[in-house]
Amino acid sequence: MSDRLNLNASWYAVADGYRPVEDYYHTTSDQNGIISTQGGWPSESYVEFSKGKRLLLGWGTVDPQLSGYNFSGDSGTVFPNGYIQDFSTNVSADSSGDLTRGCFMLNNIGDVSQVNSSWAADATLPGFDYPTSASANIVPLLNLTTNTTNCGTSPYLNVTLLNSTAHENYRPYQNYSYATIWSWAPNEPRDYSPSDASSESLFRCATTNIDLSGRWVVADCSQYYYAACRANGQPYNWSITNYPISYSYANQACPDNYAFAAPRTALENSYLSQAMRESRREYDGHGACWVDFNDLDTSGCWVTGGPNATCPYNQSSSQADYLKRRVILVPTVAAIIVLIITALTIFVKAAGNRKTRKRNRKRADNGITYEGIPS
Repeated sequence: MSDRLNLNASWYAVADGYRPVEDYYHTTSDQNGIISTQGGWPSESYVEFSKGKRLLLGWGTVDPQLSGYNFSGDSGTVFPNGYIQDFSTNVSADSSGDLTRGCFMLNNIGDVSQVNSSWAADATLPGFDYPTSASANIVPLLNLTTNTTNCGTSPYLNVTLLNSTAHENYRPYQNYSYATIWSWAPNEPRDYSPSDASSESLFRCATTNIDLSGRWVVADCSQYYYAACRANGQPYNWSITNYPISYSYANQACPDNYAFAAPRTALENSYLSQAMRESRREYDGHGACWVDFNDLDTSGCWVTGGPNATCPYNQSSSQADYLKRRVILVPTVAAIIVLIITALTIFVKAAGNRKTRKRNRKRADNGITYEGIPS
């Protein structure tokens, strides 16, 4: 939290690719030009690649036995209770899992960032029939999970499904996890392996498919589709290009003050799907629209930033390979040096022994050479 007090020395002191996106928080500047924020959160790239951290930790429910504990002593490491978890109490749904209240999909796009919370989560909904018995139907829960995710709220499971733990039967919990995925469609991103190797390299770009509820599908980068463009500084304001274009030139087709982009959150993806429906474009039956997501640089490493974007893990991989080479090289060189010294020592001793043996050799009167003094 101390990073918020001086963004100049924290969030803004790293490479542009790791800086938290300014669309999601407000900043203030003092008379010395120090920029700060009260409610902003760092991006994953900043936390992982710049700070080298993997975990955000916060206090949950505190038992009465710990009421006397000094929690302020851990405030620099552990977030206070409720700080990174905001349960939405105004969410309700019908028996089929469709939300009747609590969706962040608002008509006024400018108000969404003010209302939505980064840590919004749905608690156990009162009145909803959770599938806890062995014969229960899990489909309404899966629908509820998908709908709450698409509406900008993180689903929260706190019941036992179908009267079985995950150890006894993992399938319902696996299906629940799948229902929280808002980006890739099932079995995507696929590893295309056509007979023509040159064609395989073209299936490295992502499209959002309106016929799959906005899920993403890998497509041939050279094909012509409409492209998704996001308004500058407005993460939920999307526009669709007026004409189809290949992935590499998609940004050129975006209108002024818009840029070729990919949704960062489930709620953004929902607004993009809404923009696709309202645009009434002729999708020629495929329902696809380019989003700025590709693995052109490194197969399997999907990145944003257009066709020239690079994989952020390549540098880490190179450093790891370099360290591995050092781990192998240093002992090898040391072993060679030891062998050379050992060999030189043996050669020197052998030469010295040879000279000594020559000095100790004596010839007797009978012409026979003896070592030392003949008896």
